[in-house]
Amino acid sequence: MLGTDEVEFLRRVRAAIGPGTATRAGQKVHGQEKSPSRVAASPSRSQLLDKFLIELSLVGGKGYRASGPRQGVERFCAVMQASGMKRAVIWQHPLLAELGLYSALTGIGLECWEVSEEIPEEDRMARISAADVGITAVDYAVAETGSLVLCSRPGRARMVSLLPPVHVAFLAPHSLVSSLETLSPLLGKELDGPCGASNVVLITGPSRTADIELSLTQGVHGPKEVHVFAWEEEMPLL
Repeated sequence: MLGTDEVEFLRRVRAAIGPGTATRAGQKVHGQEKSPSRVAASPSRSQLLDKFLIELSLVGGKGYRASGPRQGVERFCAVMQASGMKRAVIWQHPLLAELGLYSALTGIGLECWEVSEEIPEEDRMARISAADVGITAVDYAVAETGSLVLCSRPGRARMVSLLPPVHVAFLAPHSLVSSLETLSPLLGKELDGPCGASNVVLITGPSRTADIELSLTQGVHGPKEVHVFAWEEEMPLL
């Protein structure tokens, strides 16, 4: 059961993000009331990914659905080559290491730097700021809102997803969750203890801001583009 603080947190996040297109139990669809039992049924992994990619596109992100990890990396490299980007910064993360992204990037001619805690913070921030693209894994992805959830740890600086003008994220199927309620207890575990995440970032599409005249601008306080490469089936990576 969610505590009072968690309920209030989820209420505020929902208010900021806005509802997804998911139908709640008891709502009417085309004049007919949707069965609560049908809504409560656990969605399949394929359905969760479908929902996530739809919601991601509605908030301005771009999703790429691959048949598996190998095709995901191939499509990513094709996008990078077509973009003309020169410099990339990448998280230290087991998924990205297994995908061989560092080698894939250098193999197509990009200058790539993997985040290291061994250099001074000022130099680290300078390298991240100079990158054309920041590449991360995804700790969780919320299907109902199209949101990415990134947990910061050593080698996984949150600024990689915030400072470069383009953010690319790799989403493994086991990281998909259906809703913010499902996410809440998982985040509690991520933050718990001395080895827990230092912070958590929820990303719902590219950065947006508006001036006093409500003129909407993208990319002022974060990336102008968010790309997510995902695949449905768990399988040997390469």
